[in-house]
Parts: sequence; structure tokens; C-alpha cells
Amino acid sequence: RAQAAWLSAGDIIRPPMFVSASTRRRRAEEFQELYLVRLWIPALCSHAGTFRDPELPQASPAGLLAASPSGAAAGDRTLVVLAPYAPIRILEVGDEIIDAEVLHAPP
Repeated sequence: RAQAAWLSAGDIIRPPMFVSASTRRRRAEEFQELYLVRLWIPALCSHAGTFRDPELPQASPAGLLAASPSGAAAGDRTLVVLAPYAPIRILEVGDEIIDAEVLHAPP
């Protein structure tokens, strides 16, 4: 919690690593330690790629849940990978969930 205490709505972070997420909440919760991070990914986002999770018969590590109303990360078996330094805007920091959106391009 101390690491996320400095986050607030409007902050833009750029993780210096690949970030892996699942479109399945239960799968993301398997890797959740403190927070579940819900990512909103715009359609055709150049910072994100989608893959089929090979471990699921019918998505992935890091306690991250990817969601997209526009369909960029749709599907029950999808693993989403963000490129290193992808810009992510924090929308809300709750008690258990951090909502964030992946930006199309650096602001």
C-alpha cells in the first residue's frame, strides 16, 4: 500500500517493463497481492498487444484486469501485454482497485 500511496487521479506513470494483464477478472485476482489494477485500453492502442492465453482452455499475470468498452481487449481468453514505458493515466485509487487508462500517445 505504501508504494501506491503516492498515486492520485490524473497522474501519468510509465512502467519501465512489459506489463501483462488478463481480460478475465478471476485470472487477474489469482495474481493480486494488494490492489487489482483495472486498465482501460482504447481500440487500436499502439502500446498494447493482445494474445491468447495458452494456459486457459477457453488471459494473465500481475493482478491486472484489462477492460475496453471499445473492444481492444475483448475476449474471454485474452492476455494483454503493454510495451515498456507505455503511458498510463491513473483514474482512481480505491481501497482494493486502481482504475487506469492506457494512453494512445505520450501527453
